[in-house]
Amino acid sequence: MAQAVVSHLEDAHEQIDRAISTALKESKPVYISISCNLPGIPHPTFIRDPIPFSLVDR
Repeated sequence: MAQAVVSHLEDAHEQIDRAISTALKESKPVYISISCNLPGIPHPTFIRDPIPFSLVDR
């Protein structure tokens, strides 16, 4: 089981992507926790088009 605790917008995308990648690679659940004060904060990356998600073997 993996988890991501997002408390800052600066690394939110990285933490969420890592958790989703782990879930897909390991076929196991992950838990993503987002601080309650973050959803209302504007961030410039939210206005861009989403980046297609792909798994890369490392």
